Amino acid sequence: MRVSRRHFCSTVAIGSSATLLGTASAQTDISVTGTVQSAAGADLSGVELRFSHENTGARRTVTLSSDGGFDLSLPEAGTYRTTLSNTENPTDGVPLIYSFESVVVDSTTNTVDLTVPRADEIQIRCVDSESSPVARLPVNFRAANGTGASPGLFTTTEQGYVSRFGADRPGVELAGETQVEVQPPANPETSIELGTVSVSQSDEFEFTITNPERYTYSFQLIEGNPDAGFHFPYFIYTPPLAADANDDTTLTRPFVVGFRLKDVDTTWEQNVAEGRDFIRSGRVRTIADELRAPALVALLPTNPPDESFELLDHNALQVTEPPYERLDRQLLSMISDARERLADEPYEIATKIHLLGFSDAGRMVDQFTMLHPDRVNAASSGGNGFATIPQDRLTEDIPRRRPPTMETLRWPVGTADLERLTGEAFDSESWVDVDQFRYIGAEDQGDPEDLEHPSDYTHAKSYRHFGDSRQQLLLDIFGWKQVDERFETSREIFDTVGATADFTVYDGVGHSVPDTVRRGVLDFHRRSMRDEYGPIPDTETQGDARDSSSAETRSDSVDSSGNDTQDEEAVSVTGPGFGLLSGVVGVAGAGYLLRSWLLEQDSDS
Repeated sequence: MRVSRRHFCSTVAIGSSATLLGTASAQTDISVTGTVQSAAGADLSGVELRFSHENTGARRTVTLSSDGGFDLSLPEAGTYRTTLSNTENPTDGVPLIYSFESVVVDSTTNTVDLTVPRADEIQIRCVDSESSPVARLPVNFRAANGTGASPGLFTTTEQGYVSRFGADRPGVELAGETQVEVQPPANPETSIELGTVSVSQSDEFEFTITNPERYTYSFQLIEGNPDAGFHFPYFIYTPPLAADANDDTTLTRPFVVGFRLKDVDTTWEQNVAEGRDFIRSGRVRTIADELRAPALVALLPTNPPDESFELLDHNALQVTEPPYERLDRQLLSMISDARERLADEPYEIATKIHLLGFSDAGRMVDQFTMLHPDRVNAASSGGNGFATIPQDRLTEDIPRRRPPTMETLRWPVGTADLERLTGEAFDSESWVDVDQFRYIGAEDQGDPEDLEHPSDYTHAKSYRHFGDSRQQLLLDIFGWKQVDERFETSREIFDTVGATADFTVYDGVGHSVPDTVRRGVLDFHRRSMRDEYGPIPDTETQGDARDSSSAETRSDSVDSSGNDTQDEEAVSVTGPGFGLLSGVVGVAGAGYLLRSWLLEQDSDS
């Protein structure tokens, strides 16, 4: 990659000395209070201040009040990198990311007073070697102390200018020295350094990228099209396929499909915005990038305004009037529509898809897989205790918590009435062959026995749409407790019927999807795709990785498939006062400078 930079205005450098508070001593639970003042006089409410221990990596994040005040406890004494992050709700005059001098704390009470300089809006333009603008380039920023902003917030416009997603104009507010980086879609956990901008007034910078096809991506919103069989919109995403260069091999790729479900209290505008965020920086995109596969996020309702059905329950399957008729078939129509739109891609799109979902979206995955198992290669579902039973009657070999009051398993408890509801019998043979990964957090249990009434239990799902009998049947079979009873009974049932399924309980995890769970989901889909479609082409990005909160580097010289790659590109930086620096950098052994997107997490949140 060859990089050039044109700088039109002056620059200012930032020092890196440490501010010492008190005398040295080892202690935990250290109280720190203070104030961050804005040189621009801006309201700092909602802006975050991050502390990261330079030696141990211990981290804390605190949200500032409107006057910049804060109060938090740090877990241990030592030197902390201190960084302001203004990524959630951009404020005029406050930089996106800014690092202060390191702070040393070593007593029970410390006071820290900081001043963040006024930020100036700068324009950053990315062009190719022919000076043509590079659109859809994922760009991010890193403070002088090595702390990165949250990824997935910025991309380039059709004119090549860096812009925050959803903003009405390009530009980013920065102060002092800030590193500009590209987040390769094919390897979202790393970043590639473009260069450092030094900002003291409004400026414009330009970077030349010789191989933008490796880093740019495409996603677009497809509006509902009743003539094509779907009334609701969907997002489609296509990652770059730079590594798939073997013309002698015909690649086959499945769609990676997820859901953004709208409840009655959410507007469609909000749902579209959430869907855009989800496909831009969520699990769907991460898995699509890793598998080199296109992704689709369907924006579907959880229920209609009258709440007459939920997801794909038995009432939903009987709706015949638009726009809510047969949401499962609408998803199939979205997939067909997306296949046509990607007809010119350099790969064949498989007839079977990879599904993933969590909580309600996980139940949607479960139900869709039961309805159309012949269309699903792999399905991951998390955050739910019970599962739909792949039988029409509760036979003696099926595990249950206590003797039920009925044996017929009507949908969606089981499959007894599916043929009447859909016109097609349950395809048990295809369902057993679907690769499934079901997961839950050990802390997602709760205890209904501690509550005054069972309905207060977090997981006391109400199936009011099809009566008390099916609700009671679920309790008889699966019990109350989400993890110990429901999830375990689901596992036993799947084992009994011979399903191709893995069940995993993650210790220390509640009703959420932290990085450890994300990796498990990714590993499952990677393994399933390899088994069905063959090896996944190697990742091309590798080199030295650096923790986002650290200035130190560590070696990471293999790609996501465990293989070395080779390439060589020229890098040059030009600009008034900089002279000309040029050289050749190898992507493998010599390496790009790769920065790890191990973002600072608030460890007590």
